[in-house]
Amino acid sequence: MWYYLVDQQRLGPIPSQTVLHLIEGGSVSGGTLIWRQGMAEWAPLGSIPEFAFAFTGSRPAVASADSQKKLVAGLLGILLGSLGIHKFYLGYNTEGIVMLLVSLVGGLATCGLSTIAINVIGIIEGVLYLTKTDEEFVRVYVRGRKGWF
Repeated sequence: MWYYLVDQQRLGPIPSQTVLHLIEGGSVSGGTLIWRQGMAEWAPLGSIPEFAFAFTGSRPAVASADSQKKLVAGLLGILLGSLGIHKFYLGYNTEGIVMLLVSLVGGLATCGLSTIAINVIGIIEGVLYLTKTDEEFVRVYVRGRKGWF
């Protein structure tokens, strides 16, 4: 979560995705000071590697391990979506447990209808993962930790 300064007023916390929206909307500039836990001091937004591409026009390279997660998570979502395996693979344990329980326990109570619904959700999420660019997938699901859709 990030904090930023506007007219000497500290605003935040906001997630990385919101910072990118502020940059795109022109609400902040490369000189806007930004900080998050773990940083020694406030730094200009344009000097933060995660956001510098928004000011230079060149996107940072995505780590190959993170981009590989897209393919595996997408296929798991499509093939095993009703068990929530793709959620566990991405580290979303709570969401995975919810999908697993709704699928198994709810499936017994609803004669399989909730299992079918959860499977459809898994397929949709798998397709969403696979249709995103590597950079977008990493930004939204790996770094941004978006648990659903």
